[in-house]
Amino acid sequence: MASSNENQIINPFESAFAIMKDLRTEVQQLRAALKTETEKRESEVTELKGEVKYLREELLKEQAERQVVTQKISTAQAGEIVQIKAEIEKIKANKISEIAKLTGSLEDEAKRALHAQQDLLARFEAETLQRKADNEAFTRDLADQKARTETWQSESTTWTRNIKEDLKRIVGQLNHVDKAWQEFKYDSLSCIESKIQKQTAD
Repeated sequence: MASSNENQIINPFESAFAIMKDLRTEVQQLRAALKTETEKRESEVTELKGEVKYLREELLKEQAERQVVTQKISTAQAGEIVQIKAEIEKIKANKISEIAKLTGSLEDEAKRALHAQQDLLARFEAETLQRKADNEAFTRDLADQKARTETWQSESTTWTRNIKEDLKRIVGQLNHVDKAWQEFKYDSLSCIESKIQKQTAD
């Protein structure tokens, strides 16, 4: 009985260690997922920055080319210069608008990535707290079960010891009774003596 109770106490510890191991595995998986997500967002941000840089370089290049063209035709056609300037301004406005859109998209993506990272961290912290609370509750239940088992074992040991002492007393009393019967002389009884005499007379 004591060996069975000890096995019952050991098994919950093994389960607790398994839960802690699973928890560590889940934490590592969440960290790996967070790292992968962060690297992905950083790659996207770098790509968008490259596109913005390319467009800015193209804009500068376009502006330089337009300035050369403007200088070449300035002496020939003054009216055409106005038209070309208008076209340049239009292209410039379009480029600036595109850059503004890309910049806005980049900022939105950065904010979204930050929110996603914060949300992931919040969920990870909440899961960790929940796991910790579950583990603490399990530990308390295990300690309570161990205390009850130890109390039962103590009471059982006391009860068994008392039974052994009672059996010893009973055996001792029986031995005394048996010895008394063995030492008792039946021949000295009156009824036995008269019966023996009658049998002798016959």
